[in-house]
Amino acid sequence: MITILIFHLIVITQVWLVCRNKTIAFKELFHVFYVGATVAVLGNLIVQGITAYVLDPEVIAYTVTPVAEEVLKAAFVFFLFYKTAFGKSASIEDGILLGLAAGAGFGFAEDTIRALGLGLSDMLSYFQGYAWSSIPHLLITWLPVERFSDEVFVPGHALWTALVGAGIGFASKLKRSFPLLFILPIVLLAWVIFDHAMVNVDAYSTPGSVDFLYALYGKGWGIKYVLTILIVLAVVIDEWILRKQTLSNELLLPGEKKRTIFGELGQTLTHMGLGTKHWNGLLNYFSLRRKYLFLEREQEDTKEAAELLKRRKTYVLVSIEIDLPDKAKLSEGIHRVWSGPLLKLTGLTAFQKFLLVQGVGLVAIMVFLAWFFGLSLYIPQGFVSIVLNSPLVPILGIVGYAISLFHLVWFYLKKQWRKYLFEFDNRVNPYSQPLLVNSSGLNTLISLPTFAGTNLLIPDRFLWDQIRRFYEQFKEIQKWLGGTVSAAIGFIPIVGNVHSGVQFFTGYDYVADEKLGYTDWALAGVGMIPILGNFVAGARGLKVIRTTGKTINAVARVARGGKSVKTGITVGEKVAETMYKARHLRKTEPYTDAIDYLSSRYGLGKAVVDDYQHAFEELSKSLKSLDETAGRQLQTNRVRMLDDWTKTGGIGKVGTGHYQMNKSGQSVEVFVNDGVKAVKTAGSLNHIGQVTVDHTGKNILFDNVTNTYSPDQITDVGRQLADMQQSHPDYTISFQKRFNGPFSQVTTLTPDGGTVSYWSVSAKLPAQTAQITTVSSR
Repeated sequence: MITILIFHLIVITQVWLVCRNKTIAFKELFHVFYVGATVAVLGNLIVQGITAYVLDPEVIAYTVTPVAEEVLKAAFVFFLFYKTAFGKSASIEDGILLGLAAGAGFGFAEDTIRALGLGLSDMLSYFQGYAWSSIPHLLITWLPVERFSDEVFVPGHALWTALVGAGIGFASKLKRSFPLLFILPIVLLAWVIFDHAMVNVDAYSTPGSVDFLYALYGKGWGIKYVLTILIVLAVVIDEWILRKQTLSNELLLPGEKKRTIFGELGQTLTHMGLGTKHWNGLLNYFSLRRKYLFLEREQEDTKEAAELLKRRKTYVLVSIEIDLPDKAKLSEGIHRVWSGPLLKLTGLTAFQKFLLVQGVGLVAIMVFLAWFFGLSLYIPQGFVSIVLNSPLVPILGIVGYAISLFHLVWFYLKKQWRKYLFEFDNRVNPYSQPLLVNSSGLNTLISLPTFAGTNLLIPDRFLWDQIRRFYEQFKEIQKWLGGTVSAAIGFIPIVGNVHSGVQFFTGYDYVADEKLGYTDWALAGVGMIPILGNFVAGARGLKVIRTTGKTINAVARVARGGKSVKTGITVGEKVAETMYKARHLRKTEPYTDAIDYLSSRYGLGKAVVDDYQHAFEELSKSLKSLDETAGRQLQTNRVRMLDDWTKTGGIGKVGTGHYQMNKSGQSVEVFVNDGVKAVKTAGSLNHIGQVTVDHTGKNILFDNVTNTYSPDQITDVGRQLADMQQSHPDYTISFQKRFNGPFSQVTTLTPDGGTVSYWSVSAKLPAQTAQITTVSSR
């Protein structure tokens, strides 16, 4: 049910928005959500599968189940805070969010499987929060739950684990001031286990002797109130911790005198209109700065974090977007050329093709899982049953098993755990990824015996039974198909007569693969007579039509009466990453235009305006040109890309260093290295390493990156542009100068004589290892 996912996303988003001092990124939450939905569920399956041999199911429901589920959900959160470097840079609020994500992942998996077993109507009668009509109510309710009741509050897996996560966060961050706080997560864990048990007792049995304890905190309502109080306390205490740390001026943004929760919130809201890259960079900067301050509190080495902060601050300033005149923008043709060729199979290595096949398999599995778990309950169940009893499911299962086992073997063969290094942008991945790979492999190994017989933990012989049932159905269909073909052959003169003769003398229809009855045998004898026999063969065709109806009804009965299928498909690692392409931003220099825009839009005071002026001026002075080695490598890679592209026919090579693309109504020429000499211009193009000319878009781009690159070769950009415009008066002429990191500066001369200079920045934030010039505020 897709609404189960929507419900859990609403709960996570509510707490995410309130926790203003969090350091965790949404992608880190997704990793924890995935761990809760897979690893914790698998562990619970093993524990309950074993105890099912010694305990009654109802007893397990309120004894083993609450303990196993709550401990397994909270285990990864505890591990991150106490056994990894994550805990040193995390906030108390991160503990709440991690617990919420782990519990939501578990709850999503459990309730989705439950919905498939109960059906849509029965599921919604128990869990009203999963109905489409309940979404408006969920959006306006603080910490909503999936079961509506005025007397009993059932927190659900997300809120239960969020409460334990709050205890872990408080105990971890305040252990020096309050050593006895280590008891808090233990007490909260015991509480949620008890509450979970009471919910299950109410579902499976009658209230017991401890029911009065359940009533003491309002039959679950106390969980909601205590969690709310802990969230508020976490925000306040985290802010108190952050304010106690010293933050240098160079880590403050223009307009900031000191870091506060209200200042960060104000800039988050007001800077939404300055471009997506700037806003995302700003949020990342605030989060990284809080990590830095928490590390400082733990008396850890913060040098690396400080340098990364300075680089990210530069990115935030450079990525501010202000409207750029249309005539000054680079054309689509130039963008198309330097975005490179589209992926083609002929250009891939054997291993890359193997990874591509894996990717296709993973996409097919994920599409099927999304359909099955998210949408199948809204589709007629007859159709769903036919799909689940088709060969599609065992095929996808086998593909999933193969991919999972490959990644498990590859993980240990290549010692991949060594590549998962600590990163400030994703502190969870180094621990979640190995865990997911190994649990995926374990799930596969547990499920493999289902090919041969009954598994200890999974009673249904999933894949083997699926294949056997399909083979039985196919045998029935084969008779009908064979009978149809046999009847059709009987109508053909001579061939049909010979075919009928074989049937008459052998008593067997080899095409339909069945023995002839007395009537069919007699009709086959008549069928040997030319012409008359061909018409008589039509009588057997009528029988085939009757058989068709019986066969289809039989298949439908099997589909309707079949058992529900347990999916054992395991999703492996992601095999490809999204590549970020640089897009040119809007005008940010001369700085007066940018500052005037900010001042008029937000009504900035003189002190803030002066702060921005200083920051922009320092940035302009401090950005350093791309170093010689990187410049040469960039040019070499570009030329190699163009040469490879010519092999696939996307672009043609006209001469030495001269390429041309005529595609989709665009005519673009590229001149590199010695080919630049062929460019017709009124002046000299000495040391220009690359020229791209878009004749359709009337746009020319200079680039001084050459195979003999020297950053300071171009001394008079204005003269070079003016010389070029004399030869091309109706063209927009641009010159691109590159800096270290994801930055470049573009100076443009428009046909009307105007001059514009602006920064270009990639969508990808500067990495920890990037060498990017830093800027300090006053």
